[in-house]
Parts: sequence; C-alpha cells; structure tokens
Amino acid sequence: MIEIVELSDELVVRHLECSRVDVVYVKSIVTAYDGLCGMFSDGGHDIRLVAPRGREAELDQLVEDLERELATRRDACRGSRI
Repeated sequence: MIEIVELSDELVVRHLECSRVDVVYVKSIVTAYDGLCGMFSDGGHDIRLVAPRGREAELDQLVEDLERELATRRDACRGSRI
C-alpha cells in the first residue's frame, strides 16, 4: 500500500467507511458526479475521496449524503429476515 505523505494545498481529502459490498455502490455514485472527486481504496472498507479545494463544499455534501444513505442501507439489512 502506498501512503499519501503530502497532498497539494489545492486538494481536499474526505474519508468514508463502509462495508465492502457498499464500496461498489459508493463508486457508482461518485462516478455519476463526473469530475467532482477521485476515489481511492486499499480494497477494504476505507475510502478516500479527493477533490479540488474549489469543490470542497460539494464534496462535503456528497459525503454527508452517502453517510446518511449507507446508514439507512445498514438498518434495512439488519431488519430483513434473509
């Protein structure tokens, strides 16, 4: 794994944790926001979203929405009888 030691002052990073299953879901959402951010993961559940500083507010809103959506998905799975 490559450690990110230093990023440009022009970039912001947000961390998001989710299940491995939800990584694909998050990737599809991030892809729909064409150009908003890059998504990086070590193959596990820790995701890093990197965006230009000028789009920080948009990235923060996306992360908030994803956290809310993922919590709802987890609650729905816990309540199912599968």
